[in-house]
Amino acid sequence: SGGKRVMAIIDDASTVFQCTLYAGTGSEQAITNSGNSDLSADMLWFKNRDEGNSHIFINSVRGVTKGFQGDNTGAEFTSTAYLSSIDSDGFTVNTADNTNYNGSNLVCWQWKEAASVFDIVVYDGNSTNRTISHSLGVVPTMIIFFCITASKNRIVYHQGIGNTHSFILNESNTEADVADHFNDTSPTSSVFTVGTNDSLNGDNKSYVAYLFGDSSVSKCGLYLGNGSTDGAMVNTNFTPSFVMIKRVAGGNSGWFIYDNKRDSLNPNTAHLAAQVGGSEANDYAVDFLSNGFKLRHADADVNGASTEYVYLAMGAAPIVTSTGVPATAV
Repeated sequence: SGGKRVMAIIDDASTVFQCTLYAGTGSEQAITNSGNSDLSADMLWFKNRDEGNSHIFINSVRGVTKGFQGDNTGAEFTSTAYLSSIDSDGFTVNTADNTNYNGSNLVCWQWKEAASVFDIVVYDGNSTNRTISHSLGVVPTMIIFFCITASKNRIVYHQGIGNTHSFILNESNTEADVADHFNDTSPTSSVFTVGTNDSLNGDNKSYVAYLFGDSSVSKCGLYLGNGSTDGAMVNTNFTPSFVMIKRVAGGNSGWFIYDNKRDSLNPNTAHLAAQVGGSEANDYAVDFLSNGFKLRHADADVNGASTEYVYLAMGAAPIVTSTGVPATAV
């Protein structure tokens, strides 16, 4: 069975996702989150906003001394330089430029494992078509795969393009039809399928999969651009705090990341790109609205006429709480 997509109502979005900005010092320092709730993250995604340093992914399952550079194909690194600890309401960074460059502005996007929102699965590959169990509790709408033991592309499943196609997080390439990624099989509420491809199921290799689901404060979807500054309106049913956009086809295009901390006013123009280690840019305007986001730029990277785009969005607040009361955006 494909499982039923049940919309989980999460009243406080900061219990599952937070975006934190901080200034680098070059010396070990503790960073405290500022959400309504304490968040001890399970996945931390770091980026130096001012320098050409790689994106850093670290998770609680593998531990703070292990991680990946997201914008290249490298195997999992082991180092104490990036992160010293994941704390009860934040984290402590060490001396690495990627996470604590002296004088730089940095961002850390953080996810907590939670039903319907986010899950981490670590597994060993065997080069045969198979299913892997997960604990998301709903059908995953996006999955990012990292190979622990070898240099491989970061394969992305997204429900917007289905089980026959995939993206690569560390590249700007358009969607590709690769049958041996997911064996043309959609995930269910209890398992996801991997094919025989070395990037996500090679023999004698290990992997980390990050699973995202739809809830009152998280959504992965597809929209059609209109090529206008009065651009496409994407309804997420929450006030966004984070949006990542990727063009589906018709030309190479990056993974553009916006959030409500680096740019808190509309139009939101401050973006980073997941596939490269470049510094922050300011264009391709997007408005963050009470019920979604609206493109305010006509460029084909984010809003080309009759062009499809996928997105991952996290919310600052749901439109309606679990008690049926309209929520107040934060």
